[in-house]
Amino acid sequence: MTYTRVAYKVTPPALVPRSHTDGIDKFLFDHYKALLTKAENSDSPMAFFVDPGAKKLFEELRVGSDPQFYTAAHTLAGKLIGEMDRRMEPGLLICVRVVDGSKRSAAVLKLEVVTPNSAVLERLETGEEVLEAVTDVLDAPGELQKGALVHDPRPGSEVVVGDKLTKDALYFPRAFGIRTEARVGDGTAELVSALNSRLPAITARVIDILPTVDETRPAEVLATISAQVPELTDALQSEVTTVLEQRPRPVRRINPKAPLRQILRAGLITIGGPVAAMRAVSWRQQPDGQWRITIDVPEEPESEYR
Repeated sequence: MTYTRVAYKVTPPALVPRSHTDGIDKFLFDHYKALLTKAENSDSPMAFFVDPGAKKLFEELRVGSDPQFYTAAHTLAGKLIGEMDRRMEPGLLICVRVVDGSKRSAAVLKLEVVTPNSAVLERLETGEEVLEAVTDVLDAPGELQKGALVHDPRPGSEVVVGDKLTKDALYFPRAFGIRTEARVGDGTAELVSALNSRLPAITARVIDILPTVDETRPAEVLATISAQVPELTDALQSEVTTVLEQRPRPVRRINPKAPLRQILRAGLITIGGPVAAMRAVSWRQQPDGQWRITIDVPEEPESEYR
């Protein structure tokens, strides 16, 4: 195990072995297990290496010699710092090799200080409980800011990427030559948005059909829907699937039955809700060029200020 501080324009020192107590080992092992659980529960996006050199660095972390391990860790720290700017929180980058039974894994964890001042309750040998102050408390297992784990138990995915954000930040996997796919739950909205930007007249019909579709690959989903929506031509299907593949997070699998929300923005006003509810909202351009938004609801609206 080794670690170094990462922040905008920091130069990482040569990385060396770091001592670690049983408590630190348990802390890091719990982070490893939390990442593994994300993959097993499909809470982590499918991810793959687009840089063979970066993939080699992770292999050296996992099974390389000691010098290879520390050199790879130093290189990865430099790559991450190179992607950071002033908007990104500094942190501690920990590279660790985990032996879990017969399985060897490598984890790269970016931990941040979540609580500058805190306390822990300790039980003494006498049975007395005392409160002890601690400072600079790092992310707890399961609340990891950023992490990458090799190996990945999922077929078709090479690396588990964990992120505290609902949508993983692009800079972290990009630094390590990793590309994450769009999460399955986000893919449906991406597909509908791509269609809507090209042929909005069919969007409502496509949304109504989606829950009846069992396929998960965008090309197969579109082909199935086209049987009921003839305007969804082969050319349009090809255009949409190409756009989805070229997203920063490629859309390769979706959940057609995932609930969709619609957002309407007009200047500083935002109206949003489930797609079915948003069908009560309509808008039309007036003769003077202004746009009028109409919402038809059975209940009297309530007003509040925040």
